[in-house]
Amino acid sequence: MITTLVLSPLGRQTTSTEEVINLAVYLSDEDFVGVYDRIEIWRSKGTQSGPYEEITSPKMATARIPKGAEDAPSVAVDGPSAVLVDKDVSFLVNNTSAISVVFTGTDPLTFAQAAEQITAASVLLNSYVTAEGMLVAETIAVGTEAVLSVTGGEAASILGLPTEDPDATAYGKDARPVLSEGVGQYTFTDLRGSSDYYYKIRLSHSQTGAVGEFSLPYSVGAQVGLSPTSLIRGTIDLVQQNGKPAVGYAVTTHSEFNGVIVDGKAMIGGQDGYTITDEAGHSEFMLVRGQKVSISIPGSSMYRTITVPTDPALTTFNMLDPNIADEDIFKVQVPNIVVASRRSL
Repeated sequence: MITTLVLSPLGRQTTSTEEVINLAVYLSDEDFVGVYDRIEIWRSKGTQSGPYEEITSPKMATARIPKGAEDAPSVAVDGPSAVLVDKDVSFLVNNTSAISVVFTGTDPLTFAQAAEQITAASVLLNSYVTAEGMLVAETIAVGTEAVLSVTGGEAASILGLPTEDPDATAYGKDARPVLSEGVGQYTFTDLRGSSDYYYKIRLSHSQTGAVGEFSLPYSVGAQVGLSPTSLIRGTIDLVQQNGKPAVGYAVTTHSEFNGVIVDGKAMIGGQDGYTITDEAGHSEFMLVRGQKVSISIPGSSMYRTITVPTDPALTTFNMLDPNIADEDIFKVQVPNIVVASRRSL
């Protein structure tokens, strides 16, 4: 399966280094029906190769340190005890609110007592002890806007809280988008994103645990710079003479400069796309609505020119559909295969 992911900045800065990033995921029913029911969004703040962290989860979640810690138990746990009085731990919540906690009382304090003092220090923070005795700090806020950092303090290491990144900074998570039959486009907003980050997705099932392959990584800088509504996904499916998928075939698209302005930007034309058919003989491209595009398979006689559909109700179309050809040099043949009726001897 090849999945198309289009990213665009929404033009709103959350901090000097972060911005709101909108992701549009294009899928067809055959990509997921009967196998997957959710979309996972993964993000890399480093390079295209990663490391990646998922910024979605089964439900909206807080920014939590240590990362991956369990939810608070139904019955409070005291946890271990430690010498903590007059020692401090510092947090930064949502990259704006610095919070310092200096522990008071009589040593030794239980981790539960330390958690109570962290929670009482700010309406932005919560803390608890897991069933295994681990102290956890988390934001009150949930979703991708929430972020929590442990910035230092003598008590941090005693409590098992990391102070060096990447472990010292955690982000909240949004719920994984739900897949629905007949829906071709899904949107997701990363409120703590950046044009420098890379994103990729995979499909999963909330009940069976099945997961698909990751998409290619994408970044805002690698995109065409148009709004998702100006784009549509074109697909091609090829088979060999014996009916098996045509695997490993190159497919290219090309458009000429025609002075058309889309979203205030001129289409320059030239070599626009190149893909290799996958194990199902499938290939796809993101194309600009209304543009004339030439399609070819190098090394073969296949060459055709189409006008990309403009119907806003469509999010995906078959690039070999004979109804969209412009005086097609390569006439796509759709055989009328008559199925003989069954007879008894």
